[in-house]
Amino acid sequence: MKKFLWSLSIVALVGLVNCGGGSSKEAKELLQKILQFVGIPQTIIVNVCQDSNRDGMCNIGEIQAKVTINKGDTVDDIWQKIALNSEGQYFLETYNPEFPILLEVQDTSKVDFDDGKFTLTFDGFKTKEQNETKEISVLESMVDADALSKAEADSFRTLTNAEAQEKFYTTLLGDLETNINTLRRDGLDSKTAVTATIKEMGDETKANQESADRINSCGDDQSCVDKEIKKVSDELIITEEEANILLDNNSSNTNNTNSSNNTNNSDNKWIVPNGVMKDEVSEKQMFGNYKGEIIPEFIDLSELEVEVTDTNILVKITLLNLPQKLIYNRDTNSTSTEYEWVIDFLINDDVNNKETVWFGAAIAGLHPDEGEKIGITSDIIYTIGHYRPFNINIKHNTIIFNIPKSLDSNLEKITSETKVHFRASHTDNGNDRYYDEYPN
Repeated sequence: MKKFLWSLSIVALVGLVNCGGGSSKEAKELLQKILQFVGIPQTIIVNVCQDSNRDGMCNIGEIQAKVTINKGDTVDDIWQKIALNSEGQYFLETYNPEFPILLEVQDTSKVDFDDGKFTLTFDGFKTKEQNETKEISVLESMVDADALSKAEADSFRTLTNAEAQEKFYTTLLGDLETNINTLRRDGLDSKTAVTATIKEMGDETKANQESADRINSCGDDQSCVDKEIKKVSDELIITEEEANILLDNNSSNTNNTNSSNNTNNSDNKWIVPNGVMKDEVSEKQMFGNYKGEIIPEFIDLSELEVEVTDTNILVKITLLNLPQKLIYNRDTNSTSTEYEWVIDFLINDDVNNKETVWFGAAIAGLHPDEGEKIGITSDIIYTIGHYRPFNINIKHNTIIFNIPKSLDSNLEKITSETKVHFRASHTDNGNDRYYDEYPN
């Protein structure tokens, strides 16, 4: 068991796990997929995840880079292993290839807002084939946003001059970041700025298809190549006049959305702690093929209590029922998260740059005996912020976190007025995922 618990702690430290979810109670096949990065430097990649709950953010249960971790590896050794390989590829193991893919990047040298951070969204994989490859690039994000057809993108993917090809992809990223700065400076939030930029750049690429032919006609004349790519770039850059039109369109869309649906507000997902908060509703599944079914009692919140002092954070999560042992459903080839209970703290409520700190308990990793009942107190991974281990207590149906703020500098930002959000999930033996949230 000691060897198994060590492997669990490594999974928690790395923090890249496939989260399951699903559409069928029949067992799903574990598929290996390949993410091929083009024109996006490894140095600016922060995270890659499957957006299983489609909230536009990378949460704790995401994709798994295929690596081998040896006993004695340092943290630096582990992160080096999960980095992109020499061909710019991530290997993803997933039961649900259709989930959207998010790429979180940070480029403080080029993006002037949000600490250089922004997120690109991609469609999931289309087939159940093993080793299916998907390009992750600015160009592909235009295709997946329906701003550009595959055929139109292929005319630039197949430039005959390899150096021209590389310069074109580099130009796309640079122009994307320039346009994000323009729209953020003019008042759009980060997500809207990225979406508008991808759409606008896709439209301009569509309108300049002949540019690919002109670049190809340059042959090996790099001066000619540079001149033609500069022409493309000039068209891709959003002018102030175009930015004003995008701002007007977004303002109109926002007003229409607000007037027709005031209930769809992300602020409703957060609450300032106020004594013992009771969730007396027997929750039903919110996502997937089994939406409306009653969720398992061991992830169904009953009470939530949060007390914050200058030096300490106390969280009590009481569930409808927390048995002493839980069934481990994973096969020995998976490192998926199977049980998790998490508390999030909203340390920055800026609408344009929300920041959260979370800690929680999870059970995941390679288990030696499929279907074995596991002791919840001994097999839990204890995690905080960036996956640092700490001690918690479990009493009957209550998970108790008693965390000194000195463990992590981000914990110092949490006060008694900091909004909180509870989330829990369970992946069953058919790889279907059940959720609970509070508030919901």
